[in-house]
Amino acid sequence: MRRTALIAVLALVCLTSPAFADLPPLAGWFPVPTYPYAVLAHSDGSVWIGTAGSVLRYTPEGTLLGTVAGFASAGLAEAPGGDVIVLDYWNRVAHRYSSSGSPIHSWPITPAQREGGRVVVDPDGNIYVLCFTAGFVTSAIVKYDAMGNQLAILPGLTGSDGLALSGGLLFCSEIYAGQVHAYTPALEPAGTFANPAIFGTGLACDAAGNLIQPDYYGHLAYLLGAGGATLGAFDPRGVGGYPSQWSPVAADESSDHTYFIADQYNWNIVLFRSAAVSAPTMSWGELKAAYR
Repeated sequence: MRRTALIAVLALVCLTSPAFADLPPLAGWFPVPTYPYAVLAHSDGSVWIGTAGSVLRYTPEGTLLGTVAGFASAGLAEAPGGDVIVLDYWNRVAHRYSSSGSPIHSWPITPAQREGGRVVVDPDGNIYVLCFTAGFVTSAIVKYDAMGNQLAILPGLTGSDGLALSGGLLFCSEIYAGQVHAYTPALEPAGTFANPAIFGTGLACDAAGNLIQPDYYGHLAYLLGAGGATLGAFDPRGVGGYPSQWSPVAADESSDHTYFIADQYNWNIVLFRSAAVSAPTMSWGELKAAYR
């Protein structure tokens, strides 16, 4: 039997600056069947989750709508018109799906890097893929048109696992070296700033143009201004019954300004919102039964 928990939170555990108190508090969470790699808050209200074994669609409250694909994915992005670009992590293939999860088109990710990692789509429908070699040693950003024809490539980047689009610029976060680099849509350098994350993964942006930087080993999800200023950090540990450990890996913001953050340690999608909302929780047995 599904249980519903309404979590009222008075304070968000975060960094010490008083300005950080303005961040939305913990609103709830829901489980996924295995390690989450990516999260997309779709404009139609659904929430797409890329995991270590499949791509799934949920309601914002955590009700499973269906399985889109049976491969691992760390790259999800909504295109103009509502289609979703989904990267097949191990097989290095990009797929376009309709908003309901029907396949439309696929193409191979080039060059032949080992993993197809992160993806964003600009307002013109151009697709930018961050791919990387094993261990995130080197990375490349590849630009495609809407049909998957390669337009440009920026190779030889220091190992990176974060790609976001804000204010007409691409932002790429290094996973080890503590830098976020900005690039124009033509993949020309446009600036660099320090990344507060110890191990930054799954960079995203919100409606205000701020960057969301999950820090897997730092156990925080930073909110950064597009110029690099640290505005705050999301941290649910010990709040409202949440476990004392988490490892955020990806994030997105929905049209109602709910922040969805993927917690790989607990296999949860964690919600932060200014007004607490209902989110279901399940026992492990109930979760297994839901996927049979």
